[in-house]
Amino acid sequence: MRELAYEVLTAPASVALQALESASDNDLVALVESREDNVLDVVFTIADQRLANRLFRLVSPDVLRSLIQKSSPKPLGHLISLMQPTVLSTVLNQASNELVDKLVTCARTRSMRSQVIKALPPQRQAQWKKLLHEREDELQRIERDATEGQSSLLDERKRLLDEINAAIHAREQVLKSVEDESRIKQNHYEHLLSDAQARLSSLEEAITRRQALVDIREKELAAKLAEFEELNRRQVQQKIEAKVPEYVTAALKVLETREQHYRGKAAQWTVHGTLVLIAAIAATVALSLYGYGTTTTIQDMSWQALLFVSLKGLVVLGVLALWAKHAFTLSNAYMHEAIKRSDRAHAITFGKLYLEIYGNTVDRKELLDIFENWNITAESAFSKANPIGFEPQVLEKIGELIKLSERAKSGG
Repeated sequence: MRELAYEVLTAPASVALQALESASDNDLVALVESREDNVLDVVFTIADQRLANRLFRLVSPDVLRSLIQKSSPKPLGHLISLMQPTVLSTVLNQASNELVDKLVTCARTRSMRSQVIKALPPQRQAQWKKLLHEREDELQRIERDATEGQSSLLDERKRLLDEINAAIHAREQVLKSVEDESRIKQNHYEHLLSDAQARLSSLEEAITRRQALVDIREKELAAKLAEFEELNRRQVQQKIEAKVPEYVTAALKVLETREQHYRGKAAQWTVHGTLVLIAAIAATVALSLYGYGTTTTIQDMSWQALLFVSLKGLVVLGVLALWAKHAFTLSNAYMHEAIKRSDRAHAITFGKLYLEIYGNTVDRKELLDIFENWNITAESAFSKANPIGFEPQVLEKIGELIKLSERAKSGG
């Protein structure tokens, strides 16, 4: 049965009708009495006279009334057209007013509605004839009103159509005038555009010509600038080749002279310091041996004489030691200055060698880099000499000896 219902719902009407006619009585009854959606309406819609007679024969009046009650208006109208008067009488024999009203309403024509009323029992025909007459009068009145309304609606539509046509015509006139004005403006703008394009083209040509002249002048200026730079470089190179060697030679000569002078001074002060140091050693030995006399012993001397002799030896030794230190300090300072001149001469000699090798390609910056160490700035050795070290501090020493003698005296 489910396969039959599926075929009825999905197949074309002719195929579905053949399937219903070839189905068994039980399957057909089960199909129309089933609760499948839309199956009953499809069966009533595609049924022909033979299938309808078969259904009326197989289905009891009560079941047929229930099926009619469940059917939709359009399929039911088709089914009413297939009902014989005897079938209608059987169905309407015990039909409710609701079912009768549904059949009358679903009947397609007036003759079919009259046929439904005639199938009613005699005691109900008068009532339904009166109702049918009133309904038909109502339907006629509705149709008449609908006709009049349709006529007035047509008149209103015609009036609205005329107004719309008039508005369209007016709009067309306005649009035409706007189009004419737009065409005139477009022609004017096109003329202005052509003039602007012509001026632009002439300006572009002028700019191109001027740009070409500017490029030519730039090339000429670049060539002149390159020539001037080359001339300037040659002049500078000539000056470097002419002046720098002379200056370098003079500077080397001055540095060598000063170096020799400082080395001689350093040697003199070294000899001076050595002699003073020898004298200090000799004086120390002499004072140690003969400072208190040849006939007097230390045990026979008073403490005053011993103090005097000690102070005398200390003073002589201190002066000679300071003198020797001063001589060696000056010798060191002169030697340091001589070494500085030697370093400067070495830096100048290296720069001179670079100029002799790359003299044709040296520019100003490279010249400054080459001789940046000519004037080596360093602190002079003479500035490191501490004057405090050369001051004789004999008084401080004597004061210390007096304090020691007083302590020895008080202790004795």
